[in-house]
Amino acid sequence: GDGYRFRGRGMVHLTGRQAYESADKALGLKGRLLKNPNLVAADPVMAAKSAIAFYNQKNKLGNRRDFGLDDVLPIVGGARDSWAAKRAAAETYLKQLPTMVASQ
Repeated sequence: GDGYRFRGRGMVHLTGRQAYESADKALGLKGRLLKNPNLVAADPVMAAKSAIAFYNQKNKLGNRRDFGLDDVLPIVGGARDSWAAKRAAAETYLKQLPTMVASQ
């Protein structure tokens, strides 16, 4: 069923049909993300856009723009002992981001 199809992917590990539907709607994709959920993992721009849509949900960060990784980690989930690895991954990603954006 949907469990594997809508497994965690992307920057925020978007998980579950509802999360993908919400991101699809927020981004005005008209079902595109539901037809191809792997876009949040395969396309860096879609990964970033879906993460922003996730955080902009009312029960997440709302429209805050002054948040950092310490605000994000409790929302994304996972055990606290995984946060060091997530911080390291975020630092690596941020170093690569200018090159990824330039290539788009």
